[in-house]
Amino acid sequence: MGVPVFAADVKGDLSGVAATGGNKESVLKRVESYGLKEKGFAFQAFPVQFWDVFGERGAPVRATVADMGPLLLGRLLALNETQAAVLTVVFKIAKDEGLELIDLKDLRKVLEYAAANASKFSATYGNIATASVGAVQRGIVALEQEGAEKFFGEPALNLDDLIQTEAGKGVIN
Repeated sequence: MGVPVFAADVKGDLSGVAATGGNKESVLKRVESYGLKEKGFAFQAFPVQFWDVFGERGAPVRATVADMGPLLLGRLLALNETQAAVLTVVFKIAKDEGLELIDLKDLRKVLEYAAANASKFSATYGNIATASVGAVQRGIVALEQEGAEKFFGEPALNLDDLIQTEAGKGVIN
């Protein structure tokens, strides 16, 4: 049984494994010099799954806002300590209130909800400064301008998606 493989193909050098080889004179000579044809060697293609953050030239790589979590998202948004703390509180409110954080629209709505009900939440979660909420919202706008709405959402990438076989061969991701 084949073993699944994940390989970063930044320059496109690895994509050739998806095609049957044997089209280069130097490779053909090497196969001949080692006597590989007599040992049953045959050029073959391997199953490949291309991944693409934007989903334009391969399977989309997606994550939910909840999967990203407040710590990583706060770093992505370049938030200061106070702003990051407010983001953490907003994630906690969403969890406690049963509000899903799938995409950036969801996060924006929960931020608005937390800011509108800041006095209600302050006794339980601490102060939710509108300035900090505003900083998070501006960061979200900046992310959206860079195409982040294509990254955040469902279906989120599942590690099991990377562990596939096809015709007894491990899929190269």
